[in-house]
Amino acid sequence: MATLIDQNLWVEPTITVLDGDVQTTFHIQDCFNFHGYDAVGGVVLGFRLMQAVQKHLNQDQPLKRHDVSLFTAFPGLGARDVFELITRMCSENRFELDIEFEHPKATKGVAGSFYYRFRYGGKTIELAPIEGAPSDDFINTGKASKDPNASAELLAHWVDVKHELANALLQSRADEVIRVL
Repeated sequence: MATLIDQNLWVEPTITVLDGDVQTTFHIQDCFNFHGYDAVGGVVLGFRLMQAVQKHLNQDQPLKRHDVSLFTAFPGLGARDVFELITRMCSENRFELDIEFEHPKATKGVAGSFYYRFRYGGKTIELAPIEGAPSDDFINTGKASKDPNASAELLAHWVDVKHELANALLQSRADEVIRVL
């Protein structure tokens, strides 16, 4: 049965943002509580992307949560829920999705591609997961899982590879798994 690694093994599990003058800290577990456990890999990927934005665009200082915007080609709901929880970008119309957009250095996903262009404080950064994360097995299994006739074995493997991705990301810092394009 697929499970997440123990929380004491999670690397850098928090991010702090400013909501007005108030610092609010989110833990990765908060993101799972908000999204659920279907897209565990996407949840942790979204969290690591937010940490990368903070590091690259705000020198590790808390981001103003209402000032972050995103254009992406990745439709994953796990990552999107993290962006919404931490920044409110979806409900405040600062999230734009175009799954047809292609960037030559962004890996194609199950749908769309792993491309993220964040804007904050007049600065822009293009980010993507490192090559190989998610794995080819993740992408191929995810695509195959969309078939209405997918076998129980394939669907079980899909759950496993989502947890493998999440666990790999949970054990890594953002700068180890997120690259600047």
